[in-house]
Amino acid sequence: YAAAKILFTEYLQKNKEGSNGDLVKKATQEVQACDLAEQLIANPNVEIEIVHLDAAINSNVSEYAPFKTDSVLYFSSLRNAGDRDKTNHVNFNKIYRSVQIDSTAWQAATEMDTLFNASDIHNSNTSFNADGTKMYITRCRQKNAQEFVCDIYQSVLQNNAWSPLKKLPPEINAEGYSDTQPSVGQVGNDTVLFFASNRPGGEGKMDIWYSKINTDGTYGN
Repeated sequence: YAAAKILFTEYLQKNKEGSNGDLVKKATQEVQACDLAEQLIANPNVEIEIVHLDAAINSNVSEYAPFKTDSVLYFSSLRNAGDRDKTNHVNFNKIYRSVQIDSTAWQAATEMDTLFNASDIHNSNTSFNADGTKMYITRCRQKNAQEFVCDIYQSVLQNNAWSPLKKLPPEINAEGYSDTQPSVGQVGNDTVLFFASNRPGGEGKMDIWYSKINTDGTYGN
């Protein structure tokens, strides 16, 4: 961290002005992050054990976006080669679940059914509301090698069965832009849906937005 701080500081000294405003902000942030990292190493005030989950969860490709509710872990993975985007040469993302057996062991992860995993599209980023009656996921189509267009969908638990996924309204899914990574939380006394979007009006590129979830199930601006 000390060596990294020297390089970030050198960059700042050489780029105080000019067209690199975003990189200057980033370098400033990184200098502060290096200081914080060294403070946390010197004075760790939280005891956390990080354990690499075994092959019941992790494969030799990417697993990400974990969400644990009760004893069930939901996550996204590129492991299914049976549904492949041949244009962009990548497997389509699918959502998987695994049940925790004890403090260290998990059942072998299984792919969720077609209610959640549609074919020929990326399915990912599982999230639930506090009482587990609403499930949110993202579905994305790939525009090119680097860009995706994503929308957020919702399923509701009714009579112990999940309803068909429904695309959320324009308050959440802005036409022509990408909306992804849903997560339910609180802002004051309001329950809100946080999500990432590249819609206009933010700081630029992907920003974090939120919408109030009204008691009737509608969404605020």
